[in-house]
Amino acid sequence: MGRTVETVGERKSFAGVTPVTVKVEPYDTAGNPSPAAENYHDLVNGNVVSYGSIAQVATQVITVTFDPPVGGPVDMQPGQVASGSTKIKTVAVSTADGSKIESEYPVSRDLTYVGRETLQTEMGAFNACKFTNRQTTGTGDTSSVTTFTTWVAAEGGYRGQLLKIHTRPEGGSRPEFTTERIKMTYTPK
Repeated sequence: MGRTVETVGERKSFAGVTPVTVKVEPYDTAGNPSPAAENYHDLVNGNVVSYGSIAQVATQVITVTFDPPVGGPVDMQPGQVASGSTKIKTVAVSTADGSKIESEYPVSRDLTYVGRETLQTEMGAFNACKFTNRQTTGTGDTSSVTTFTTWVAAEGGYRGQLLKIHTRPEGGSRPEFTTERIKMTYTPK
């Protein structure tokens, strides 16, 4: 089984804001690193907001931007649903010649707050908020549906930061997987 190391780091400029960076470093079953990505998130006015990501894959730098940024309130009640939609804009720039490939597609989601629970991780026990997010990407025959179950720190110095995520694609075309943070450095805004 492979593993992914996610490290919450410093704030950086992205899409006109200065969000918190989350470096995602995947490793294959032999422990060899795969290309890393940097995701951009923040806690803003009571909402956990995701802005997008940057990754270098092979000979391209790929920038993904959510327009508008994707977010949800941190003060939801158990069973409450926050629905929304965004456009995912992708720009792939060749590191060899600077040529660009751009794409855009719609995403809609229903984010449900399940409630609070204690989550045990390698970093210790957390009072966490648990969410499910049923996300539809694309439209019509080319759409796909994935359910994400996430746990976010509810209090303390890591409040608002993602601790664990379980991904379950519908239709059986892709496997389920779980990612958990094992190390975090975070400075609240």
